Amino acid sequence: MNCRGLSFVCLQMTGLSVLLLASPPAQAQPSYIPSALGTLGGPTSVATDVNDAGQAVGYSYTATGAVHAFVWTSATGMIDIGASLGTDSFASGINNHGHVVGYTGGAASRAFLWTPNIGLLDLGTLGGTTSQAFGINDRGQVVGQSRLSSGFTHAFLWTAADGMTDLGTLNDGDTSTATAINNAGQVAGRGSFATPAGTIIHAFVWTAAEGMRDLGTLTGEHGNFSEALGINEAGQVVGTSVSDQLFTHAFSWTASDGMRDLGTLGGAMSAARGANGRGQVVGAANTSFTGLSHAFVWTAGAGMLDLGAEPGTGASALAINEAGQIAGSTFLPGVYQRAVVWRRHGDLVMDFGPPHGIWLLRSGTGWQPLHSVSAVAMIRADLDGNSQDDLVVNFGEGVGLYAWMNHRDWLQLHDGSPSHLVAGDLNGDGRDELVMAMPRRGLQVWNGLRWSRLSRREVQRLAIGNLDGRAGAELIVDFAKSGLAVLTNGTTWKALHPWHASALLTADLDHNGSDDLIIDFAGAGIWIYGNGSLWTQLHGLNSTQMAAGDFDSGGGADLAIDFGPAHGVWTYRNNTTWTHLHPFSAESLAIGDHDGTGIDDIIVDFGPAHGVWQWANDLEWIPLHRASPEHVVTLR
Repeated sequence: MNCRGLSFVCLQMTGLSVLLLASPPAQAQPSYIPSALGTLGGPTSVATDVNDAGQAVGYSYTATGAVHAFVWTSATGMIDIGASLGTDSFASGINNHGHVVGYTGGAASRAFLWTPNIGLLDLGTLGGTTSQAFGINDRGQVVGQSRLSSGFTHAFLWTAADGMTDLGTLNDGDTSTATAINNAGQVAGRGSFATPAGTIIHAFVWTAAEGMRDLGTLTGEHGNFSEALGINEAGQVVGTSVSDQLFTHAFSWTASDGMRDLGTLGGAMSAARGANGRGQVVGAANTSFTGLSHAFVWTAGAGMLDLGAEPGTGASALAINEAGQIAGSTFLPGVYQRAVVWRRHGDLVMDFGPPHGIWLLRSGTGWQPLHSVSAVAMIRADLDGNSQDDLVVNFGEGVGLYAWMNHRDWLQLHDGSPSHLVAGDLNGDGRDELVMAMPRRGLQVWNGLRWSRLSRREVQRLAIGNLDGRAGAELIVDFAKSGLAVLTNGTTWKALHPWHASALLTADLDHNGSDDLIIDFAGAGIWIYGNGSLWTQLHGLNSTQMAAGDFDSGGGADLAIDFGPAHGVWTYRNNTTWTHLHPFSAESLAIGDHDGTGIDDIIVDFGPAHGVWQWANDLEWIPLHRASPEHVVTLR
C-alpha cells in the first residue's frame, strides 16, 4: 500500500468500559474547524461569501495598505482580482460558476462583476455617480445599490440582457438596498421610509411578481429597524432587527411563520448574515454584555451554536454554503482580522462486532466506546432537522431499531428488525424520514412521530434521492416481483425498470441540482438514470461496493467504486474521468469529511489482513485501525 510512513493505529479495547443500551454517552457537540485563508500581504482580510465548491471571496489589505478583492480556492490560495483597478476593491459575493461581484472604493465607487474568462466588468449606475454590488445567483443576476441622478440610493437588479434595473423603494420611501438574491430571483434587502414618528428602516423581500414586501420587525410592523442580509433557496430571509429588549437581534423570516428572534450567545446583540437550503443560519453574536462577538451557526433543532474563538479574540460568520462551510473572519481588536472558512469535523462510527461493539472516532479526540452491542445495520439520518446527523442502528431481533440522537440520547424507534433501511427528506421539511422494509410486513415510513405503511409488497433494495430538483426527495424501491419503482410526493408510484438491482445509489453527478440514480444491474454493468428519463451506461463491469462524495472539491458528486479483486477501487470524477485509487478490493466503502478540510475522504475497509484506511484530502492513505469492522458510517 501507498502509505507515507504512517504506522497502524491500534485500539486497546481490553479493560475499557462499554455502554449499556439505556445509558447515554456524554454529549458530543458538532466541532467546527476554522481554516485561515491568509492575506494579500497586509494584516487584515475578511471572507464575505463561499460557494458550494468551497471557493471563497472577500477583501484583504496589501503590503502597501491598499484593499483588494480576492478569490480563494484550496488549490490556488488567495488570488488578487482587484490589482488592476488602481483603487480599493471589495468582493462581496460568488455564485457556483465562480463569478464574483463587488465594488470599488472611493468617492466614485462602482459595482463590478468578475469572471475568470472576462475579468472585471463595470456594471454602471442608475444615473448617479456610485454603485455597489452585494449578491449574485447562479443565473448571473446581480443585486446591490446605486445612486440616482437625484442623489437618492435605490436597490438594483442587474442582468447581462437588461443591464441595471431600479427595484424602487419600500412603502414609497426614499432609499433602498438589495443585499442578497436566490436562484428563484427573490431579492432581500432594506428600505427606509417616513412615518409620523420619523424615518424608519425595514427589511424587505422583492419578487418580480409582487415587488417589495415589508417584513416588519421583531417588535411588530411599526418597529423602527430591521434589515435583511441573506436569503436561501427556500425563500427564508435572515438579518437583524430591534427586539423587544431594544437591542438588535438576529432574525429568521419565512412566509409561513413570519419573523423569529434567534436570540444571542448570552450577550445583548446578534445579527444573522446568511442561510443555506438546509435552514442553517450564520452570523455573529455577543457572548456577554461586555464581551466580543463570536461567530454562530443556528438551526431550528439545536438553536444557536458558538463556533468558538481563542481567548481575547472575536469572530464573525458572513455566509454559509449548501455543504455547511462557513465564511467569515476572526479578529484581535486593534491588531488583525483574518479571513477564515469554518468546516465541520466528520465522525466515524465503526461496529467491530462481538464482543467489542460500536465505537466512535472523532478527529482530534480519538476512539470512544459507543455501545457494547453489535449492529445488524447502521445508517445516518437527520431525524430532527437540526443539521446534525443522528445514528440509526438496527440491533436485530429481540432488541429492535434505535436512533442515537444528537450524539447523546438513545431512542427506540421500533421493536422489529428491518431487512432494508434508508433515510431522506421525503416531504421537504428539513427532517429526514426513515423508510424500512420488514419481512412479511411490507414497506413502512417513520415521520418522527409514527410509522405508516407505504406498500405491502416485498422489497429487495431501497434508495432515496432528490431526482427532480424540487422540494422533497424520491424513494426508489426494488420490489421483489416487479423491479424498480419510484415514489414521488409520498403518494405516486412510477415504474422505472423491470430488472432487479444489485446496488442502488443517488448522487448529483452533473451538478445540475438534481440527483442521478446509479444502478448496478447484475450481469449488465452500472447504469445512470438521470434528469428524469435518460438511461446511460456508466461501466460494463459490475461492482462490489459503491459510494458518492466530493473527493476533489469540484462541487459535484464523485463516485468511488470497487470492481472486485481483479480490478480494485476506482473513482469516477466530475462526471467524466476514471482514476484508479487502489489495486486491492474493499470489504466496504464510506464517504465523509472526517478531518474537516472541506474535501470528502474515502474510508475503505480492506478486510482482516489490512484493516481500515482513509484516502485523505485526495492526497494520501492514512491507517485508521488494523481490525476490519462489520459496519462503517460517517456522521456530519
